[in-house]
Amino acid sequence: MYTREPGGSPVAEKLREIVVRDFVTPLTELLLFVAAREDLRSAVVEPALKRGVHVISYRAASSTFAYQLYGRKKLDQLPILQYLNSLHEVCPTLYIFLDLDPEEAARRICLRGGVVDADKFDKESIEFHTRVRQGFKAFPEFEPGVPCYFVDASQTPDKVLADVLAIMAEHLATFT
Repeated sequence: MYTREPGGSPVAEKLREIVVRDFVTPLTELLLFVAAREDLRSAVVEPALKRGVHVISYRAASSTFAYQLYGRKKLDQLPILQYLNSLHEVCPTLYIFLDLDPEEAARRICLRGGVVDADKFDKESIEFHTRVRQGFKAFPEFEPGVPCYFVDASQTPDKVLADVLAIMAEHLATFT
């Protein structure tokens, strides 16, 4: 099963509209992401796992760590995120990050139609996205017991996919 964050459940989709379109304080933004994640987890992810379904999520606590703490320069809110994450009984068992230089990412956003359909995060500065990238690279220290892999997203799409599938195959083999 594939899910997305924020979103993926009726309540989380409503929170998504607020968090990706409206400008709120950094703490409100962090709390909205955590609230959407919790609803998705309880309404969708946990029931799927109980049925024996593997769940692949587009974004998770790593994104909140990178965007809301590093991107927004709010590392002082780390204890809040740590506490809220400690409340979750179900957590990811693997993280795969598609690593791309922020300048190249901005170029790709322009190629896909620019900022016309962009959310507030796409419209952020290169400096913001550079801090976000630093946050993703620092994330393995936040979740030291969970494997974290970085895939070079500047490669061809086929090579990126092959790298991701190889990591997933190796990880899933540990469950058999």
